[in-house]
Amino acid sequence: MIELVRQNPTIEAAPLEDELIMVQPETSKFYMLNRTSAFIWESLAEPTDAAGIAQKLTVSFKGVSIDQALEDVQLALDEMRSLNLIVAAG
Repeated sequence: MIELVRQNPTIEAAPLEDELIMVQPETSKFYMLNRTSAFIWESLAEPTDAAGIAQKLTVSFKGVSIDQALEDVQLALDEMRSLNLIVAAG
């Protein structure tokens, strides 16, 4: 079953050069996302799945295979989920 996820709407984010700084108001925790994770976060503005993000990543980041992109996206989504930065879109 394909799981659709999206950004947690309570998270506040702002670009900082190629990175993204985020704050979670409920916990007052700050997070800094690197360029790749920021790309993944931005892809979650609309409900999507790991495969959809991985496909976009291979187009935007030259030299990345779909298998490597899918592995990296899944790891990033797992981490974002554990930090309550993303939520199920269903």
